[in-house]
Amino acid sequence: MFYDLSFLGPWLVLAAILGVAVGMNTETPDWRASLRDSWFKKALIALAIAVVIAWLHLFSGRFAFWWESAILFAAVYLLFGALGSRLKRDRAAG
Repeated sequence: MFYDLSFLGPWLVLAAILGVAVGMNTETPDWRASLRDSWFKKALIALAIAVVIAWLHLFSGRFAFWWESAILFAAVYLLFGALGSRLKRDRAAG
């Protein structure tokens, strides 16, 4: 994992920036209702399934590296997307 972070670090920063930008531009006023019915919940479920597959070591070699990298990118994007939507909501409230 540390190799992934060192090798993919600049790209992960870009995924974080993109996540914040998308999160800030797609936030809806009723965020709790949209969270229940949105793609975000489905993406978290898919990410959890992907993590379980990686944890079980079903893949090896180069494909395993790309699988784990995709999980890492998705996690960073979703985390910072949620952060961006929270930032927009806090700015609008205050």
